[in-house]
Amino acid sequence: MSGKNGEMGDENPAEKLEAEAKKLESEAHELEKTAEELKAEAKKLEEEAEDLEDKKVIDVVFNEKYPVKLHGKNQTGLSLKEAAIAQNVPIQLDFVLSIERGGGKTDLIGNSDPIKVKEGDRFLAIPDDDNS
Repeated sequence: MSGKNGEMGDENPAEKLEAEAKKLESEAHELEKTAEELKAEAKKLEEEAEDLEDKKVIDVVFNEKYPVKLHGKNQTGLSLKEAAIAQNVPIQLDFVLSIERGGGKTDLIGNSDPIKVKEGDRFLAIPDDDNS
C-alpha cells in the first residue's frame, strides 16, 4: 500500500504543477492583453502630444528686428517665409533664407527644406542677388 500512496503523492505534485502552469499561462495572457492596451494608449498620447506641439506658439526673429510667431516646431523654409510675410515682415517668398547658428555662422534653408525651430531662433531673409 505504501507504493500506492507514494504514487498518489507523485500525482498530486504533478497536478499541482499543471494547475499552477495553467494559472501562470492565464496570467501571462492577461499581462499580454494589458501590454497591448498600454501600447495603444501610449500611441494615442504620443499623437496628442504631437498635436499640441503643432499648436504651440514659438517666437523667432527675422532680420534682427522682426518678431514672428510660428505655430509648431516643424516648419519648412517656405512656411517660415509665409509666416513672416503674414506678420508684416518686409520680405518676399523668393528671398534667400538662412538661420543664424552663432559665431557669425549661418545655414541656408531652401523652401522645401524641413527645419525644427525653437524659441529664439534667428532667421535672415535677403533678396536673391543671382542675376543670371
